[in-house]
Amino acid sequence: MKAFLAVPSAGLLLALAACAPEFPAAEPTPSESSSASAPAEPSPDPTRPSADELALAPGSLNLLVVGQPAPAPDDPTAMIAFDPEACVDADFGIAPGDPGAGLWRAVPDYVDSDGAALFGVAVGESGEVGAIQVIGPSTVPTTEGIAIGSTVTELLAAYPTVSGPFDAVVSRLYVVDDAAGRLVFEVSWNDPGFEPYWQPAELDRVVVMTTHPTSVAPFAVWATDGGVGYCSV
Repeated sequence: MKAFLAVPSAGLLLALAACAPEFPAAEPTPSESSSASAPAEPSPDPTRPSADELALAPGSLNLLVVGQPAPAPDDPTAMIAFDPEACVDADFGIAPGDPGAGLWRAVPDYVDSDGAALFGVAVGESGEVGAIQVIGPSTVPTTEGIAIGSTVTELLAAYPTVSGPFDAVVSRLYVVDDAAGRLVFEVSWNDPGFEPYWQPAELDRVVVMTTHPTSVAPFAVWATDGGVGYCSV
């Protein structure tokens, strides 16, 4: 499995001047002088949030909303972009233009100094955002301040209505549902029926955070071949 967790133009304004006879400028009347106003300031261009402003919530990550269409290539607020060759790999027989050769990725604003994206995203065949995921080393928090590494105690305090835990392979899932979507916290856990996977200091901590529609069943990522924002091979 090959991981890939990952821009706009302006128009030109032409000024045309025509030759004309010069006439003395008319003196403005007092009422004209007093009513003259300064030129209106241009509206700021729409911008995407900074990396420090990112916060995961049920159904969204700032402007990136589950169930909404993925942004157009020329959208200045786009938080993700499609890379048509992100998954090209000769070893797996994936060539440019093949099905599965492309991947939606975070734009460069959301890539850390080591090249790791701060979040992963899944876009369905219909072109709508299907899921958004945060996994370490990303430090992106939720709107309630929970991040990778937060303890179960902190999670339960921040989300008192959370449901769970639901046991997975080497983790447990805690789920927050609201009208906007489902937010799933995957927490490190050692199944007593198997050899311990986590060290004691690593236990009971948030290791993955995923939001997707409430119609999708919660799923674990750790110790699986799954995940959001990965190539299919």
